[in-house]
Amino acid sequence: MADTSAHARDGNVMEILSPTRVAGPGSPICDCCRQPRSVEEFDQDCCGICMTCLECDDMLVDVEPEASPCTARGRPVP
Repeated sequence: MADTSAHARDGNVMEILSPTRVAGPGSPICDCCRQPRSVEEFDQDCCGICMTCLECDDMLVDVEPEASPCTARGRPVP
């Protein structure tokens, strides 16, 4: 009996995609906007916040605190 596992990729290649789920009863709720969202709208490590809320908040993240015009107490630097 010939071993055909070595030639398994010689045929047609098929991609298997998971089904897309729409938001409905039992859907996860975003911790930020409190709206039901589909599972695909959440990133794996966003801690319960949907990608829509994360996208609109990316300019509010202060990457370099020393470059900020505010002090640690939130008062403007003169």
